[in-house]
Amino acid sequence: MNQARLSAGLESFILAGGKSSRFGSDKALALWNGKPLLAYTIAALRDLGLTPRVVTRDPLPYVEYAKAFVTSERPDLGPLEGLRVALKSSSHEFALVLTADMPLVNKTHLQRLLASRAADTAVVFISEEKNATPLAAIRHPFPGLYPRSALPTIESLSPGSSVQALLDRIALRGLTTDAETISTLRGVNTPDDLRRLPTGAGSS
Repeated sequence: MNQARLSAGLESFILAGGKSSRFGSDKALALWNGKPLLAYTIAALRDLGLTPRVVTRDPLPYVEYAKAFVTSERPDLGPLEGLRVALKSSSHEFALVLTADMPLVNKTHLQRLLASRAADTAVVFISEEKNATPLAAIRHPFPGLYPRSALPTIESLSPGSSVQALLDRIALRGLTTDAETISTLRGVNTPDDLRRLPTGAGSS
């Protein structure tokens, strides 16, 4: 797999600095195996040869770990706002977007997204779970590969809309994957989620 070709024409972003209301403190800085969660996400992107930009209103808590930031987010509007400012600040056709709370994401996951790139099409992972009859496809927006052409659609949505609302309105490629992989891509939302992470796992 030609890594340089996969990574051409895109920038990478990490959404951080949200309210973390269910966690009780800044999830990006929560320690797991001695390192903050943000450090693992940065490492996964650097394994692809990318230098991620952290999207946050206040970069000060993260300057020890990240080199570049996007600080133009409007407050309290959720992840779609982070995606909006990431795409708006990008000078490339695509943005690879992660959240700061997914320490088990790795190079293999991200390479699969990049290898599935198609013009003006977002790429996300999907899983099939028995939460409905018949089986329903569950879309997981992060990590995701988003075209800059999605920006007008984002800006047409009401402030505070969900990322799922965007996925309903743009060209989308879903990569079906197994439950084990999906479990590694889900973000850490609560202290119990953090405690359940497997000891010794994660990017180095």
